[in-house]
Amino acid sequence: FFFFMRVQTVYCETDSPELAAEKVKTLLMLRAAGWEDAFLGADAGNPVQMKRYTKPSTLKEIREAVKILKTVVVLPNLRIGYILIDPFMDFNELKQSLAFVEEADMVEGIHFSLVKLSFYEGSRLTKMAKRRGIIEGEANELLSYQGERYSDPQVQAVATIFDAWHQATRPILTVCSQYVNSKDPDSVLVAEAQRMREALEGQYYPLLLDVVAAVDSQNWEKIIAVAGELARGRAAILRNFLDHAPGDMGSLEHQALVKSCRVTMWVDEIAADVLERSYQKNFVMWEDWRYQLLTREHLSDGLVDETMQKA
Repeated sequence: FFFFMRVQTVYCETDSPELAAEKVKTLLMLRAAGWEDAFLGADAGNPVQMKRYTKPSTLKEIREAVKILKTVVVLPNLRIGYILIDPFMDFNELKQSLAFVEEADMVEGIHFSLVKLSFYEGSRLTKMAKRRGIIEGEANELLSYQGERYSDPQVQAVATIFDAWHQATRPILTVCSQYVNSKDPDSVLVAEAQRMREALEGQYYPLLLDVVAAVDSQNWEKIIAVAGELARGRAAILRNFLDHAPGDMGSLEHQALVKSCRVTMWVDEIAADVLERSYQKNFVMWEDWRYQLLTREHLSDGLVDETMQKA
């Protein structure tokens, strides 16, 4: 079974020794009863962010809670909720929050849980963001807001690259999870999909380190190179999956996953070439890619246009 958990449910600095021991005893009893999976709300990695979010946990409590769940309870599946980026922060806050991920031994737990701060209608932070001009307009059907303005241009740069990776990878991971859970009888195809999912999630944290280092250098060529490496790295993961799992095999869920992977792979390969070649030569490159998609990949004109537009 699975729990969503607060940090202070596991460890709190103000607990008496007796209460701290009782908490660990309870967690061990739950583990013995079949508990295998938890989502721990660590929230952030520096005191300024924690105060902004009015979160009661301290950094010490986060470190100790993760340590207890990983080394005492030995929970096999620990996922950690963590807000890395918000429009109020400066670049130093972002670097501190990212550094805390390793300091607190959370790298294996975060994977896709590192997120930007979301703004929801009626919350205190949403009202603050509106006053400062960070968000404008009306909330969407989920009562949240999109298109934030960042106070620090370096944080904005990281968020932009983060969004590009997130928007292209999230749909694949979603379809991949649906396929893995679909009980397809072909265990080989399921295993390949699982490996691809793990590879994409494993790309996440190293990518963030590279992006932050590139933006910190304020070297535009280095930032462009990192973006290109991101696109080409994801394309390689997807191509490896497609080489082992052709689209005419497996269930409808598998075929949907293959289609999603193919389009994203084509977009990544095009984008990587765009970033690596000079701007003056791009019009030649676009025509070259259009020809390759039509002839080598046998796409229809409509799908070629869709793919090129996304790239």
